[in-house]
Amino acid sequence: MLANLFLGELLSTLQPALRTAVLATVAVPVVIYVVMPQLERLRVRIVNRGSNKQRKAMKPPAANTSA
Repeated sequence: MLANLFLGELLSTLQPALRTAVLATVAVPVVIYVVMPQLERLRVRIVNRGSNKQRKAMKPPAANTSA
């Protein structure tokens, strides 16, 4: 939708099928190579934050080593 807004006037003279093909050709690589890596980094941070809290909660108390 954003690509259509930004490229709408430039592509307004094209037939609808050709305009759709051009927009898909632009949008798909942008999503795959720009948007998805950012979302994956965010997902990893969220998952790691949750697992770190669980590890701290499940960690047994340290044993007393004094003799």
